[in-house]
Amino acid sequence: MIEDLKNILDFISLKETYLFANTPRYLYKNFRNNQSILILSEKFVSSELKKLFYKLIKQPRNIDVRICLYSLVIALSFKQDYNTRLFIKNLNKFKVEWFKELSEIIISSFIMDQNEKIDMKFRMKDYFDDKSKGSTNSHITVNA
Repeated sequence: MIEDLKNILDFISLKETYLFANTPRYLYKNFRNNQSILILSEKFVSSELKKLFYKLIKQPRNIDVRICLYSLVIALSFKQDYNTRLFIKNLNKFKVEWFKELSEIIISSFIMDQNEKIDMKFRMKDYFDDKSKGSTNSHITVNA
């Protein structure tokens, strides 16, 4: 399985980045800018990437396994579906160095999807239209 991932990834460059990384943000930025991570993300749907992750997380964590785990997590950062967000949010439960920080970095970089934007508009409209708040807020317009 690691060999399959190595065939997709620019493993030498990722290994170099991993070895030089002194912060999780550096690792995230440089892995995410590596074209092979984007290719990995496009080649597999979220559930397949997570399935590979769950297989790898059980293996002894040598340097190659760590690079593959980071690659899978950062490939998932290109996905925007709810289940992937939930997976990323719960990364810290795996007790791998920098997973907690990577989770925070990735979650903060996610763009709200259209459903979240619509939901936010309706919640704001309900709030501002609620007369019990003591103001009619007639100066605020929310396009829902």
